[in-house]
Amino acid sequence: MSAYAETATERGSVFFLGSQAGAVASATSSPEHYHFICVATARVETLEEHLAGLPTLDDLLGELRAKHAGFDEAVARAHDEAYARSLALVHDGEMTRLHAERLRAQLTQGELAERAGLRQPNVSRLERVGAPMSVRTAKRLAAALGLEDYRVLLP
Repeated sequence: MSAYAETATERGSVFFLGSQAGAVASATSSPEHYHFICVATARVETLEEHLAGLPTLDDLLGELRAKHAGFDEAVARAHDEAYARSLALVHDGEMTRLHAERLRAQLTQGELAERAGLRQPNVSRLERVGAPMSVRTAKRLAAALGLEDYRVLLP
């Protein structure tokens, strides 16, 4: 450690000590007493080092699969139930089929737009109930979603 600050007072001196690893220690002295306060050395890791030490999504999914034998089946079942609820909303006129199919495909609006050669704001607009859609756009979106019949996307 090397001292990087010293202050003299009427009652003694105060020293602040530091090191390159981020440790800080301070000491006060007076004619009658010495007082020391020390903070342990701590290594500060970079963001990259911190992120490298975190488990990946694949690691976490692997742990879940190891602990729960039916994990993948439960996820597939939940996905199917969510799609069925989306289709019910489409039937009730509260959601577009485009929105339901995008959720089924687990795509963001941006990802779907990129696959279909559109811009994300256009996908957002087309997902609004009652928004008009051209046959050409419906065909592009159906292809991006892996749908055989583009007509299901038309309002």
